[in-house]
Amino acid sequence: MAHAIGRWAGTTHNDVCCAVQPACDNFRGRGRAGLSALIQGDKFSKTWFFSKYAPEYFLQQYGIVADQSVDATLDASGFAYGDQWGRAKTEELLTNARKWKKQGRKIILLPQSVGTFNDQAIADNFKKACDNIDYIFPRDKISVESMKHLDVQVPFERSPDFTILAPALTCYQYREYHGATWLIPNVMILEKGSDLHRANYLEFFRIVIANLLARGERPVVLAHSQGDRELSRTIAGNKVPLVTEKDPLMIKGLISNGRLVVGSRYHAIVSALCSLVPAVGVGWSHKYSCLFSDFGITDLLLQPILSNQKIDEAITKALECPTTAKSLERGRDEYGQKTTAMWNCVEQVLF
Repeated sequence: MAHAIGRWAGTTHNDVCCAVQPACDNFRGRGRAGLSALIQGDKFSKTWFFSKYAPEYFLQQYGIVADQSVDATLDASGFAYGDQWGRAKTEELLTNARKWKKQGRKIILLPQSVGTFNDQAIADNFKKACDNIDYIFPRDKISVESMKHLDVQVPFERSPDFTILAPALTCYQYREYHGATWLIPNVMILEKGSDLHRANYLEFFRIVIANLLARGERPVVLAHSQGDRELSRTIAGNKVPLVTEKDPLMIKGLISNGRLVVGSRYHAIVSALCSLVPAVGVGWSHKYSCLFSDFGITDLLLQPILSNQKIDEAITKALECPTTAKSLERGRDEYGQKTTAMWNCVEQVLF
């Protein structure tokens, strides 16, 4: 998501400097995305003194932005505010939103899933935070309904995931995986999913691998993030290759050159569908059902029920059904148009 923001700024507003927290990426990755490092710290801390008294030319030379010089905050959390994440994240949002508003910042929540808000404390924190926010882009219909139910007093408009604008990079070292079927697990399934998810997830992938090998396909496990590596190694075993690429743009390139994606990483599935690569998914929250609905392929989102027949039917439809390809193209075009409209709205709020 940070790369998509950097691309927007770099192609439409060269005078805008976008900065992210250093943990978001390393120096090289931030530089390629056109992003600077945001230095934050409590008042009178070492980082506070550094950002306050370091010469401006020094900060610019090394791609550093002091927190006190920020004019606007674009929150690209993706999915952080709701019952599944506990109270800490909405408490932090409320604290930051109040602080930033006092500093005169514009605050926008870029397309992301929010809710549900059955926990009253979480609901209250989010609603109070919204009093300090300038605009919100809920990503799906369930998020919209959650916000309407709270009766938040902030302008909002539904807009889909915006990473469609992030470029896909290809690399010679991965040429052997062109046309592969990517298996992309998500450790959050085991942490946030149901008992059924935790009990059947590994076996689900075992069935998928056996099915793909029987079809003559080339399954490859892809660890989409650092936290997924151990799970990915377990799924790959000694039966299929494992790729542990760190670069998100390279990962998007691998996916876009694939034949099929089977997995649970939300942005991996978005990358696939927007590249017209079919996907069979297993999700753990409402954002997955809404995503597959947007692309008209709800029957390709499965529960981790160990049914060889259902898995086989989904893979067959993904690979062979002509209507699947048409649905993906229609969904891709709609995402592109809505993302352009979203950035136009962001510009109106900021400038």
